[in-house]
Amino acid sequence: MNAVRTHQASALRPLQAPRPRPTALTGTAAADSQVKARRLADLRSQKPSAPTGGQNPTLTSQAESARAGLGEAYELKKPVTLKDGVTVVKNADLSDGSGLYEMNVAGQKVGVRFDKGMDAGQKLPQLAGYIERTPEHLRKELSFINFHNGANPKDEEIAKKFGVEEFQTWATADDNVINVYHGGKYFGQREFDHEVGHLVGARRSGHDDLVDWINLRHDPSNTPVGWGARKAYDHKEVSEYGTHSLSEDFAESYADYMHARRQGPEALRAFGQKFPSRAALLERIVDKGDTR
Repeated sequence: MNAVRTHQASALRPLQAPRPRPTALTGTAAADSQVKARRLADLRSQKPSAPTGGQNPTLTSQAESARAGLGEAYELKKPVTLKDGVTVVKNADLSDGSGLYEMNVAGQKVGVRFDKGMDAGQKLPQLAGYIERTPEHLRKELSFINFHNGANPKDEEIAKKFGVEEFQTWATADDNVINVYHGGKYFGQREFDHEVGHLVGARRSGHDDLVDWINLRHDPSNTPVGWGARKAYDHKEVSEYGTHSLSEDFAESYADYMHARRQGPEALRAFGQKFPSRAALLERIVDKGDTR
């Protein structure tokens, strides 16, 4: 789950939309500042720009060319090619005014629904880029993305659970589905990676629980086996948000690992030095899909 939380709004920083990540991690101070800037915000000032994190310039430029012939909406049942290996088709206009699409990214089909009035032509190319940058064997954990104009109706319930006065969800993930709130204003590459982290972690749910019980492990079933022990070994929190639960720690770790991996060897080495035990398992997950 991606969210922004507040205790006293006047004490927090203005909310910012997801932004391009730096070219490399620069140590503890830089990582901590990124986490704070990403997670803490003043809900009174919400003037974000469109998400740009992890944007692929080639994909975007080709998508813009494709959009030129689309008008305000995709034509029903007419596939549109955004780039080689990436197509989108609008399957239906639903009775509530929302639009239902199917995206095919290198053979991986993902359904996407947008609430009435949302600009599918802008967001679909961004989503294609996010999915493309996810390892192929992990993309299979995602089958549908649901964009909502409004807030998560469970925000008040979550605020009580976390013991905070206010809580605003950016996105949630469960059962191979990502739900995105507030029209996707706060949903960029890193937020997408965080939610995919939840889906990857949940793969062992239902079939590893018995293994945990036999071995007297007590990790929740939506994290890899032994993740709690790896967190304890590292002696560091990956982020302030990750302290809320082991599941959030794993999703945060996965997102930061994927960012470091894309930035190159120096950033990946810095992540591994800071979180050696987490990094070792994340490498196996990303390279081989092994969540044990």
